Amino acid sequence: KKKKKKKVFQPIEWVDTSFIKTYSDHDQMRDILDKVQTDFPEIAERYTIGHSEEERDLICMRISQGVRNQRTLLKPMVKYVANIHGDEAVGREMLIGLSRYLTENYATDPRVRRIVDTTDIHLLPSVNPDGNAADSRHNANDEDLNRAFPGWIDLDLPRTELIKDREKEVKAMMNWILDNPFVLSISFHDGRVMINYPWDDSPAAVEGEKAICPDDDVFSELAALYADNHPFMWTGKCLCHCETFSKGISNGAEWYVVDNGMQDYNYLFSNCMEITAELSCWKRPPANMLQVEWENNLDSMLVLLESVHEGIKGKVLDEDGKPLDRAVVEVYGRDKHVRTTNRGEYWRLLLPGIYQVKAVHSNMFGDVESELTTVEVQNEFGKEALELDLTARIKLEETFLVTGVKVGFCKFFDNKYGDDVRNLFQDCNILNIQIHEPECKQVPDDPNSHQVAFLVRISFAPLPMFSFFNERWGESIVRRPTSDFEQQKLLRRASMYSKEKWCGRQGEWLVKVYEKL
Repeated sequence: KKKKKKKVFQPIEWVDTSFIKTYSDHDQMRDILDKVQTDFPEIAERYTIGHSEEERDLICMRISQGVRNQRTLLKPMVKYVANIHGDEAVGREMLIGLSRYLTENYATDPRVRRIVDTTDIHLLPSVNPDGNAADSRHNANDEDLNRAFPGWIDLDLPRTELIKDREKEVKAMMNWILDNPFVLSISFHDGRVMINYPWDDSPAAVEGEKAICPDDDVFSELAALYADNHPFMWTGKCLCHCETFSKGISNGAEWYVVDNGMQDYNYLFSNCMEITAELSCWKRPPANMLQVEWENNLDSMLVLLESVHEGIKGKVLDEDGKPLDRAVVEVYGRDKHVRTTNRGEYWRLLLPGIYQVKAVHSNMFGDVESELTTVEVQNEFGKEALELDLTARIKLEETFLVTGVKVGFCKFFDNKYGDDVRNLFQDCNILNIQIHEPECKQVPDDPNSHQVAFLVRISFAPLPMFSFFNERWGESIVRRPTSDFEQQKLLRRASMYSKEKWCGRQGEWLVKVYEKL
């Protein structure tokens, strides 16, 4: 009788498949990002924006297709930053992980490829490496870096004064933000599970009440987008605190006022719109919880990268098609403007709707301005921004005195002639019409009549003006002067145009160029 062979059970070896396994110190973080750069040189580049008070480098990973070349025109820049409070470490590990994830999945994941191909991504895992090394909220000088940025009272200061006497980490962040046309940003924190957005503070801010900024609708939608793609952030509840947040989001001041914070600095001093993501109840949860945090936040981080492709984008050009650097792009009804890059680019995050947009560029020889253009934004976040190029042309203005004699002696009714006066001015944009009291007076020897007077401020419509200049001087395009001599010549010609076009007797009205005494 054969004996049955006994089954030999092999011990099972447990393999940790977690994408993020543990926390990294500063050197380990640098090694990980160096490896990313080495393994994926076509889409990843590590660089340093400055140093901490203890001379640790502030390491940033740039990820984008063609990263070694100049950024493709109109490719938007996004930055994710973390660990401005050194003891809040979850966001730091999320950004190290995101650097790996985007590069390792670029070749196989169509979504990742699309993000990396169309977006210039900058990931800064630690704003405060000294605080992280010491497990301290503050930096090496015991300063809270998120209370150390310029604020409202500093708006009129030149850049040299803005950065004067700031912490080294703050100086580095300020210069990085001012020197690059970032469109969108997230700052990662820990201690709650929610998203907040500007204003954190304002001259009229009251803690516990909303401090509404000009782009409150866009900010709240961005915040909700992150929260909605998180497994439970959208509920507004977390295990560590009893307070709740509707949809998991809050206006900054409505939660609590933060003076001189980085979030408001971005919006006050640059084009960049930054929100703050609070990721975890615990500032440094056990390392075995990092994978859970990664899974909770990955989709939200990807969605926000995609959301920069929304609203409008384009170039601001002069009459010859050359880009205008630092032109101001205005959206009518919003008291927040963006400036163009040195290649004339702009990006403006807007929700679906109808908007009026124009661009203005100023220098010592005057202004050039585009036509006010009405556009309809139809796409939602991540679906591609509407491209709108704006051509800025010379802006010339003139003020006229318009007088006429009317029967009657009651000035109360003088405004009723405003439409008549308006009709005298064609081929221009009327900026303002108002009664001019010093010239409203009784007609001598005629008690039944009085003189009505208006001041009319106009800007010249470009095409009729170009036609006049072409016929008279052979110039089909009127350009902004580049010297004092050219400026004086243009003013003389503009005056001739004004007088021939609008001045003189027009029916019951007399039109003259207004010369203020």
